[in-house]
Amino acid sequence: MIPLNSILSIAIKDYLSYLPLAIGILCGVILLGAFIRGCIKGFRRVSWMMLVGLLAFGLFVIGCKVLAEKGKIPSSPSDSADTTALTLIALAAICALVALIIYGIAASLFRPRWKWALKSKTYVQNGFEYEDDEEEYDSGYEQGKTLVWKNAGKPTWIGRLLGGVMCVANTAVAMGIVGALALVVINATSAIADSSVGAQILGNQIVAQILPYAVRYAFDFVIILTIVWTAYKGFKYGLVDGVRAILLTFGGIAVTVLGFWLPFSPFVQSGTLSCIGNFSAKLSTIFSKIESQMIRDVLGKVLAGVLICSVLLPVLALINSLLKKLSRAIKYSPFMRTLDGCLSCLVFLAVGVWACCEIIELMCILEYAELINVEEYFASGSLIDVLFNFFKDSAKALLTKIMG
Repeated sequence: MIPLNSILSIAIKDYLSYLPLAIGILCGVILLGAFIRGCIKGFRRVSWMMLVGLLAFGLFVIGCKVLAEKGKIPSSPSDSADTTALTLIALAAICALVALIIYGIAASLFRPRWKWALKSKTYVQNGFEYEDDEEEYDSGYEQGKTLVWKNAGKPTWIGRLLGGVMCVANTAVAMGIVGALALVVINATSAIADSSVGAQILGNQIVAQILPYAVRYAFDFVIILTIVWTAYKGFKYGLVDGVRAILLTFGGIAVTVLGFWLPFSPFVQSGTLSCIGNFSAKLSTIFSKIESQMIRDVLGKVLAGVLICSVLLPVLALINSLLKKLSRAIKYSPFMRTLDGCLSCLVFLAVGVWACCEIIELMCILEYAELINVEEYFASGSLIDVLFNFFKDSAKALLTKIMG
């Protein structure tokens, strides 16, 4: 009889011995592709976001060490847990904001941006050269000038080389954090760590040196990167355009749902909204030929919902039109464009912090419900561990209230 299990075991061990080489080759191919992409796009057009996140994370680590030396952060995470959590999340937000300010200064020098150019000159827009022909211009244009992109021309060979290096660095940071998270999961999941594949990975000397840092910092980097990315998107799109995007994406659906929900809601029976209930009751008389009173009431409420939507949707369209005009006015004013972007950055920074906190609170709820066990993945004293302990009691109270 052929010893199939033994043959498979030997084959798996042979393949596992080539696992580090295979991972290295895959990473090399990805980085080569990133370098080619960066060379094509040029230094001014490649993304810097992962490096900005890395800068914010570095500032956060330095800030934590400074606060620990000054005694602002207790040596034990259990001591003054509430104060520690608020201090750390505030520090993360401040570091993200400082990193974005540094990025903004660098971007204003090197990346494409709007500028006013004389109409009589050749200008560059979206990477193409245009010769102004003195045709009609919108009223938003300044006298004798038009708004075009600066630093948007074709990259030089130095720009392409620097773009390749920047793209490789950006990709390397992304690959590093993905690899670090994978190591944390493998190390904390006993079923994987005790397997032959897990033992082969964790037994590697390089992995053994990296693992303590991955466990300590990987999830914290993800939190700070999320805050940085959210705030950056806010600055990029602006507050007015951000509100417009939300209205265009969710506004119509929300107004339609609200319009049909109001006539059926219990709030229309009395109080301020009772006029809606009276209105739907009058509309039900249109269907007087239908014998069933219940069907007449339902049809009256549906018709009331249609009429409410026919009023709210044009109002929504009017608001969107006004926001569009405001967006155009902001676009042609450097001061207003900067102010709108900065306000949006601060708003979305707060949104990013709130989103991270809500995700962690959801993890607490799922763990308390014994659906997942995530706490063992967090290093003691890390940002995510402190926040997890901070929200644990409130999540437990919320779930207990929901379950009665």
